[in-house]
Amino acid sequence: MRSFFIFSLIIPLLFISSVFAQNVEQYFSNGLSKHNQKDYAGAIADFTQAIKLNPQSAISYFCRGLSREELKDYKKAIDDYSKSLEIKPFQSNVYFHRALCKYAVNKFKDAIVDFDKASEIDPQNIETYYHRGLAKHAVPDYSGAIDDFSKVIEHDNQNVKALLSRSISRYALLDFGAAIVDLEKVMLLDPTQADAYYYRGMSLIRSGKAGAGCADLVKAKDLGKSDLKKILRDYCNLP
Repeated sequence: MRSFFIFSLIIPLLFISSVFAQNVEQYFSNGLSKHNQKDYAGAIADFTQAIKLNPQSAISYFCRGLSREELKDYKKAIDDYSKSLEIKPFQSNVYFHRALCKYAVNKFKDAIVDFDKASEIDPQNIETYYHRGLAKHAVPDYSGAIDDFSKVIEHDNQNVKALLSRSISRYALLDFGAAIVDLEKVMLLDPTQADAYYYRGMSLIRSGKAGAGCADLVKAKDLGKSDLKKILRDYCNLP
């Protein structure tokens, strides 16, 4: 009788455990599906249910954070990424996304700390160096930003966004010659980059070549660069 009694308890417990696991998995799966369909609010609701059933699910916190990040709810996304890291440290992608959110709320130094951690765990992720460069530029640490953008360019010498960003950091350091070299590479790769013409134009003007610089500023305006009216009037005597 005793063995029958124990067996009769085990069967319901196994059933409950199975149903519990299925519910967690189903909510998580539904959340992923909704996230992929860009129903971020719906995804958050499903990931929240998964977390309620399993509060130690690092992946559920991470995925809910991704959905919140898409909705620009950066503070709550940071909270979710922090909880995911508390449960499961050494996740480079979680540090990376938490850094992106910190950058989005102008916490540039904190973002750099997280980008540092992400790059330590996964030094092959080139996107980490690019975004850390943006954060360093914003601090501002222009030399540090140039170093990071250069790492990206060493890996991919046709990376337009890294070349353009490095040129802007070089311009900020008044290294106009080096900035122009980068900007001309950008123009070869993508002739539609209005910012490239703007920064080359300003670099040329500040290097004493106003004629060529003003021609670039006009080109930048034609490509859609806004708010150039005052600059064209002040530097080029154009209406």
